[in-house]
This record gives sequence, C-alpha cells and structure tokens, in this order.
Amino acid sequence: MNLGPWIALSKGFGGCDAMAGYLPSTKLTIAVVVTYGPGAYDDQGSYKNSDASRKIFASLADALAPGTLPKEMQRN
Repeated sequence: MNLGPWIALSKGFGGCDAMAGYLPSTKLTIAVVVTYGPGAYDDQGSYKNSDASRKIFASLADALAPGTLPKEMQRN
C-alpha cells in the first residue's frame, strides 16, 4: 500500500502483527513485528489492540522522518 511517500505493508496472523515501510527519498526502511500474549485477546479470541505494529511504526516514522506519513497514520 502507499502511505503518502511510503511504500508499506501490514500483516496479522497467528498471534502476530507486522508493519513494514520503505521511504525511497531517504532510503529508510522500518519493520515492526509484534507477538501477542494471552492477555491480548478478549473472551471471543479477538485482539483487543490489533493495530499495535501500526502505532509503533508511526512512532518510529515520526521520529526518523517527521511529517512524511499521511494524517490518518500520524500519532495522536
């Protein structure tokens, strides 16, 4: 997916969540993988916070390449 100038992907499966992105203008790559423990699931087996890797990715991108993420991805 394109996130402004970032080329990115996001995956979630089997108790893991991942987000990676590449910013061609600076040759910066960020990759985040999160493994969820048992407390991350509700009573139905759904993730309580399924976007943890996106939040960490956004924090790193904001620190390393400020202002390059689209508004919907920027940290609150």
